[in-house]
Amino acid sequence: MIVFSWQMAEELAAAHMRNLGFERVRRLPDGIDGGIDVTAEGAAAQVKHHAVAIGSPDVQRLRGAAPHAEALLFYSSSGYTRAAKDAADLAGISLFRYTTSNEVFPENRLAEGLVQRSEGDSLLPAIFDAMRASARAGILHDWVNRTMQKNWAKSTRVTSGEITPHMKEIDRLTAFLRTAPAVTAAMEDVARAITDPLRLEAITSSDVDGIKVSAEKLRQATEVLLSLVTIDAKAASSLNSALQRKLESKDYATLRDAGETLGTFAESRSS
Repeated sequence: MIVFSWQMAEELAAAHMRNLGFERVRRLPDGIDGGIDVTAEGAAAQVKHHAVAIGSPDVQRLRGAAPHAEALLFYSSSGYTRAAKDAADLAGISLFRYTTSNEVFPENRLAEGLVQRSEGDSLLPAIFDAMRASARAGILHDWVNRTMQKNWAKSTRVTSGEITPHMKEIDRLTAFLRTAPAVTAAMEDVARAITDPLRLEAITSSDVDGIKVSAEKLRQATEVLLSLVTIDAKAASSLNSALQRKLESKDYATLRDAGETLGTFAESRSS
């Protein structure tokens, strides 16, 4: 197949995502993408069939278009600027470049990890996947905890008659009180998943399956918590910014370097 139109490019991206192991992949109808061209279970992708390299604004808009997607993929026929690659690394977006002859190539480390994962077990991508899942879960947990504390404080002031909120605010606080026990239980599950001692044990013993199981527990606990809380566009943007700051922090860089050293050493021993 020769890719000569944006429609064919989207079909190529959908086929590539299936090859990567994503399930329920489908190309969205023309004209209603809202920044998303292909979706899958837990994933979303944007496809650009342009002659000019993709810049950072396009990459950043993809994260805003699908704030809850676990995996984000970007496909471009013209490659990416350095700024776009930096933005993608911070936002957790896998970059791919495709050619008119139906070839697709990874353009950053996250994309390489997806390819390696589809081709077989690989320790290093599993470590980075678990680290990112832990960072995302921790940020969500802290945000929900702060939100809960604010809502409890406001509920107490309403109950005591200190303030008289509008009807819409009363409805919101009533919904909060109704879901608070379930949210609290979900937060406890997330906290346990974050501090799971089996993950560190699996990393130090180069147990790829164990790392993947731990990361999946993190994702599942995070998704349950997400299903119980309301995150508007402003909050989603704030959470994404917090995740970016976490991923570019010195502490995370130290962990990433340690994971890369450990993963590289373990893989060299097995080869």
